[in-house]
Order: sequence, then C-alpha cells, then structure tokens
Amino acid sequence: MCLIGFANGSLAREEVVKRVGLSWPAFEAAILQETKPGNAGNSMLPYFFPEMTPRLLEPKLELEGSDAFCAFRDPPANARAIVEAQALSMQRHSDWIGERPRSIRVTGGASKNRGILQVLADVFDARIETLAVSNSAALGAALRAAHAGTSLSWAELYARFVVADSSVHVESSPDSVRAYAEPRAKFARKMQALGV
Repeated sequence: MCLIGFANGSLAREEVVKRVGLSWPAFEAAILQETKPGNAGNSMLPYFFPEMTPRLLEPKLELEGSDAFCAFRDPPANARAIVEAQALSMQRHSDWIGERPRSIRVTGGASKNRGILQVLADVFDARIETLAVSNSAALGAALRAAHAGTSLSWAELYARFVVADSSVHVESSPDSVRAYAEPRAKFARKMQALGV
C-alpha cells in the first residue's frame, strides 16, 4: 500500500470558498457548468499552509491568469483552479508508484462534490468511485482491529465494508483529458522551479 499525505486539501478549498464567497453547491456548479478544463489559463499553486507533499515548509500561494482571477474576484475560475491544482499535484506526486490507475476510490466530504470528482477523473484519466461510507477516516483502523480480533479474513472484511457506492461513479472525458496536457506541463515546471 502506498500513502501520500497532502496538508492542503479541504483546508485550502475552504480558504478559496471563504475568499470568493461561494456555497459548496455553487462551488460544484462553478466547476461543472461555468468553467472548462484548463480554466482558460488561470492556474494556482495551492499551498495556503505548509505542505507535506511536496515538502514545503513555508506556504506558497501563487495565482497566474486574469487580473480578476489573481485578485480572487472570479469565483468560478478560483474554484476550478484550486481543484485542478490539487488533482495535478496528486497525479504528479503519485507517479513514483509506477502504476497508472484505471479506477480510483475516493472518500470524505469532497467525495460528494461531482465537480471535484470530474476533475480527478479527467486529470487521472480514470474512473472515480466513491465509498458507500463517505466519512471513513477511521474505517482502515477499524478494519485492522476487526482483522486482528476476529477470524474474518482481510478479503471478507474488505468486501463487506469497503464497498463502492454503485450509484456514484464518474468517467473521464477524452477531450478533457487532452485539455490537461498543457496545465500538467505548466504545473511540473512550477514544481521544478520550487525544487520539488
């Protein structure tokens, strides 16, 4: 099992929501209905707080694009930018695993946001599935305890409790996957400039 930790996840998205005054349904709509993949060239380095992956001890927030976007006065573009940056960072910093995922299971509060799921699907070019249990931070520990304290096999426990929600899955769009070629290269250049 590989584990990659990101400190600038929900906290960074919440910071953008606060700065631009969007509700979570409006945040989702901004991504799905008001902006397009690549965000018309508007991009963000999303490090509002010190980061574990990549290792950045000092926050590094950088916006590049239109004047309104850079001043946090373009809520739809700002919403898409934070999600695109996070997805591109996840992809870049998971490449070392050496496997291209065909499907990704997501959990937590963000797994309910179809805009976030669509960006993940398009950046990774993978099917995104959600778990039936959305707030599952302690699920792994509970499964390990059940495995250690019962006669149930790991496979039995996994099949019973780590079930994908069959009503929620998001597929990538070929046009959107292609649209991320330049943002991916741009993000890589920014990471290289930071030395990470």
